[in-house]
Amino acid sequence: RGHLLHEQRHGEREADHLVLVAGVRAASVNLATENATIEFDPGTDPARLDDAITQAGYTVARHRRDLRIDGMTCASCSARVERALQRVPGVQLVSVNLASESAAVEYSAPVGAAELSAAVEKAGYTVPQEAAELRIDGMTCATCVGRVEKALKAVPGVLDASVNLATSMAHVTRLGGAAPASALVQAVQRAGYDASESRPPDASTGTATG
Repeated sequence: RGHLLHEQRHGEREADHLVLVAGVRAASVNLATENATIEFDPGTDPARLDDAITQAGYTVARHRRDLRIDGMTCASCSARVERALQRVPGVQLVSVNLASESAAVEYSAPVGAAELSAAVEKAGYTVPQEAAELRIDGMTCATCVGRVEKALKAVPGVLDASVNLATSMAHVTRLGGAAPASALVQAVQRAGYDASESRPPDASTGTATG
């Protein structure tokens, strides 16, 4: 019991550091999952949350996403893209490589693929997109459609997903090179449905390839 009480007070101290940040309404820390849930006002700088956690003696786990960037031709272009991505809330570090036409983005707060793509496009460049089609089996109603769409949109790299109940098909728009079909299928399966990648007919034979 004494150990549990110590852990509870430990988590409370971590939360206390967060609620002192301007704009934070409430904060709670789950020691078992090593996650913090924070409610804050719009416009609150995520970097300040990171600083508060660091000052408390802890480290914020960071995630990385690689983007392909089209349209960069010089060092000024790469600098412009870097500045645009760094302005996205939650982004901590950006490294743009002109030679490989790519950007590596590190973030701690949740950052959606659509937000990153929009920032690049606003700067005058393009993040290539790809489409994927999946056949979904097991859906019976609009609630099923909502579950599948939510599961697909949660896959890193997915920009949008729409599901048609009548055709049992899902259309997914994703960042180029991101969210492979296997990850999409697994996401649908975790939501409780069967899925398989739908490929276009083979132009040479007129038959489906898979």
